[in-house]
Amino acid sequence: MTCLSAANGELLWQQRVGGSFHGSPICVGDHLYCIARNGEVVVLAAADEYRLLARIALGEDSDTTPAVSSGVMYPRTRSKLYSLGGTG
Repeated sequence: MTCLSAANGELLWQQRVGGSFHGSPICVGDHLYCIARNGEVVVLAAADEYRLLARIALGEDSDTTPAVSSGVMYPRTRSKLYSLGGTG
């Protein structure tokens, strides 16, 4: 994973997070979500310094980019669709 400054292209940080990824990372608020092919969600801080916030196992493979709508993220595995976030 590589983070560059949007203003000038300066390298802010570069770090291996491990895993094989097919879908695209997405940014929701101040978090960056990357879903590995084995179904592990890697959550990073969308910040000027590298911070690994969590690794969450979805329980089965995923080759997709999650959809996001109205503050809710919808990650999909081979047989399940999850709804994460939102209010009440």
